[in-house]
Amino acid sequence: MGNFGRDWADRDGTTRHGSTVYLRALASTLALGLIFSLLGPFSAIPASADGLPEDRGSHTKVARENPASNVPFVEGITAPTNNYSYVSGVAEVGNTVVVVGKFPSVRNPGSNTSIPRTNIFAYDKTTGLVRNDFIPVVDDYIDQIAVAPDGQSVFIVGKFTSVNGQPSFGLAKLNVSNGQRDASFTTTTAGRVQDIKVRGNRMFLGGNFTHVGGIAREKIAVVNATTGAVEPFNVAVGEARVGDFSWVASIDVTADGSQMIAAGNFVEIGGQSRSQVALLNVNSNSVAAWNTDGYEAECSSGFWTYMRDVEFSPDASYFVIATTGAAFTGTLCDSAARWENQPTDSDAEETWADWSGGDTLTALAVTDVAIYVGGHNRWMNNYLGRDSAREGAVERLGLSALDPLNGVPLKWNPGRDRGAVVFTLNGTNGGLYLGADTDLVNGQQKGKLVFWPFPVVGGLIPQPTPVNLPVTVFETRSDGSLTTASYNGTTASAPVVVPNTGVNWAQILGATVEAGKVYYTKSNNLLYSRT
Repeated sequence: MGNFGRDWADRDGTTRHGSTVYLRALASTLALGLIFSLLGPFSAIPASADGLPEDRGSHTKVARENPASNVPFVEGITAPTNNYSYVSGVAEVGNTVVVVGKFPSVRNPGSNTSIPRTNIFAYDKTTGLVRNDFIPVVDDYIDQIAVAPDGQSVFIVGKFTSVNGQPSFGLAKLNVSNGQRDASFTTTTAGRVQDIKVRGNRMFLGGNFTHVGGIAREKIAVVNATTGAVEPFNVAVGEARVGDFSWVASIDVTADGSQMIAAGNFVEIGGQSRSQVALLNVNSNSVAAWNTDGYEAECSSGFWTYMRDVEFSPDASYFVIATTGAAFTGTLCDSAARWENQPTDSDAEETWADWSGGDTLTALAVTDVAIYVGGHNRWMNNYLGRDSAREGAVERLGLSALDPLNGVPLKWNPGRDRGAVVFTLNGTNGGLYLGADTDLVNGQQKGKLVFWPFPVVGGLIPQPTPVNLPVTVFETRSDGSLTTASYNGTTASAPVVVPNTGVNWAQILGATVEAGKVYYTKSNNLLYSRT
């Protein structure tokens, strides 16, 4: 969804170069020679029996590029001007949409009349009209929002200290019917909550707090979403990566509430060494064995942490991480990367990564058919770029959609005034919400809040067809030869040299087989094909 820190760190895109967007398993063979085969791409994994998380929708299409018109216009100064306004969270509660962030006022669709609404408002999803019976008074900005289990209330978290004139430090529950604070929910926090997820009757919190409900909880907590009682789960976030204090910037939780992924400014959690990201076993109150050195590299020194968002796939088979950090070739700075959810993998490597080439990526919405990425990026598929478009780069101004199977940018390209941050992307059953700090999207003035519905026609992404094993696998070698072997999914036969190819295969940068033809590239940036 996205949760970019502020105070604390105040398929036409298929052309690609070598390792611009790559599958890690493939890239790791380049030192010995590129392996390419007739094995098709990954087959999609069906959704789990647990269903989707409450804040997610089932997507069979990519959202259309033209935004909906029945959405209010959120007013306020746009980035990069100092003290800019923004939308940081969106939640659907029945036919009501509740919007939070930092802003002074809104306008009804098609109207020029300002309606005072400070940091929170609600509108009718069908008409787009701002509701006049939901006007809570929150004294400071709001970071995120989540729907309560009763389906009639929302939780808000942020920098605020009072709601409707009553003390409420960083956490509050509001009745959507009238905007009143639920007086029966009194749990507050000592320190700032930056992200919140609700799964079933459990509320998961991440941020820079030390206590929740008066009970010591360092940066991560689980709370009963009805009573406010703090649950026993207690995996403390320890040493900071940079600076004197650690914090959690973004969390996500599987639909059944059993796993949490947390990212932020830390190198230790639950007594275990973890660099900026950790997979947690909620029910067993422990840190999973999953670990990676992928985020140990230094990015720009201006960032205490370069983690910006993390989100599970709808079926929880993998998760995606978005980062900032500036362009440093060979690192995961300024990238979106897919990681398989394999809790016992203590030396994990990314399945694929897609780089912007020097611009921050701040928000994710991981759906069945597309991974939506927002930031102030100019390009994607730009591994070699450093504030420039290099081989394989495709222009994507502030928004992109990536193929979940390989990370390649999809055709979806509405574009936006890049500003500083996309604060949230949220995929629901009806489409995709965006909350950001600028007004221009797809050439239209939309006011920091955008909704893209699904198209009536089109939007379908072709899915791969599984290939029957065994298959033929080719390998290039450093002596310039090409070998072939049979692969049954587990083992390969002894390689046999392919005679008289007329090609020095040691000079090949990348290759693939499609419809009986071999396509390959050399350092001259030309694409070749042969049978």
